[in-house]
Amino acid sequence: MSAAGSPARRVPRGRALEALALAAGAVALLLVPPQLSESVTFNVGLLLVFAVAAMGLHLLVNWAGELSLAHSTFVGFPAFCVAALSAKWNASPILLVPVGIAVGAGIGGIVGLAALRARGVQVALVTLAAGVAINEYFFNREWLVGPPGGTSVPTPTLFGLTFDSSKSLYVVVWVLFLLAVALMWAVHRSKVGRGLLWVKTHPDAAAAAGVPIAGYRMMAYGIAGAMAGLAGAMTTVWVQQLTPASFPQSTSFTYLLVVVLAGPGMVGGVLLASVSLFGVPLFITSSAAFFSYLGPVSLILTLTTYKAGLNGFGRQLRDGLRERFSRGHGPATPAIPSAQESR
Repeated sequence: MSAAGSPARRVPRGRALEALALAAGAVALLLVPPQLSESVTFNVGLLLVFAVAAMGLHLLVNWAGELSLAHSTFVGFPAFCVAALSAKWNASPILLVPVGIAVGAGIGGIVGLAALRARGVQVALVTLAAGVAINEYFFNREWLVGPPGGTSVPTPTLFGLTFDSSKSLYVVVWVLFLLAVALMWAVHRSKVGRGLLWVKTHPDAAAAAGVPIAGYRMMAYGIAGAMAGLAGAMTTVWVQQLTPASFPQSTSFTYLLVVVLAGPGMVGGVLLASVSLFGVPLFITSSAAFFSYLGPVSLILTLTTYKAGLNGFGRQLRDGLRERFSRGHGPATPAIPSAQESR
C-alpha cells in the first residue's frame, strides 16, 4: 500500500479537511452578514447569541445528564446585571462581559446546589421553580431592570472604537461566539468532559472509583450558567435595551427543544438546531407557525426513534464521506466512535 493510501495518512487528511471546512465557515460567518442589510445583520447576531446560550444547556443535558427549565432566566439575570452596571457607570457593556459570565456561573452554581438533592423530574421542578422565583422577584425590581420602558446602555466602545451600528458591532459578537465554541471544544476534550460523561453514563461506577459525583454535577451547572451569562452579556451588548419581556420563561423550553434535537456530541448539532428552530422563523416570519409545530414533532421523533439527533446524523454523514474519500486510496479502516462522540 502506498504511503498516500495508508490509514495513518487518511485520518489526518480527513481531520485537516474538517478543520479547513470549519475555518471557511467561520470566515464566511464573519464576512457575509455585514455585507447584507442592517436588519439581517442584527438577526444573525441574535442567532449567534441564542446559539451560545443553547451550548450551555447542551453541556448540561447532553454531556452531564442534568436538566434545567430555567435557562432563559440564567441568560436574563446576567444580562440585566450588565445593563444596570453599564448604565450606572456609563461604561461600555463590552467591558462588563466578564461580569455577566461570573454572575451566570454563580446562579448556575446556586441552582445546581439545590438540584443536588433531586433526581429525575424533581430536577426539572427545582430548576423551574428557581426560574419562576427569580423572574417574579428580581425581574420586577427597578434597580435591576430599570424603568418600565427598560434599561438602555451606552453605545458599546472598545479600544477607542465606537460601535454605533449592527454591522460595526457584529465582529465583537462574532469573536465572543467563537470563544464560546472554543470553550466548549476545550471542555469536551478535557478531563472535565470525560468526567461528566462518566458521571452521566455510569454514576455508580464513577462513585466507586472515587469520582466526586456532586462536584461534577455542580460543575456542570456552573459551566452552563457561565455560558448563559456570556449569552446574557452578549444580549446586552447587541440589543442595548432590555425589558423583562426580552426573557420569557417559554424560551427555556425552546432551548430544551434545541439541545434534545441536537443530540449527544459537540456543538454542530446545536448550531443546526438553533438555525432551524430559532433562526428560520426569525428571518422568515411567515414560517413561524410551521416551525412552532416542527419543534415538538422533532422532539418526539428524537426521543422515540433517533436518539442520536442531528449530531448523530452528522457523524454518519462524516464517516460516509471519509469512507468514500478513502476508496481511491486503498481499503478503508472502520471508524470506531470515541467515548466523546457517543454523547
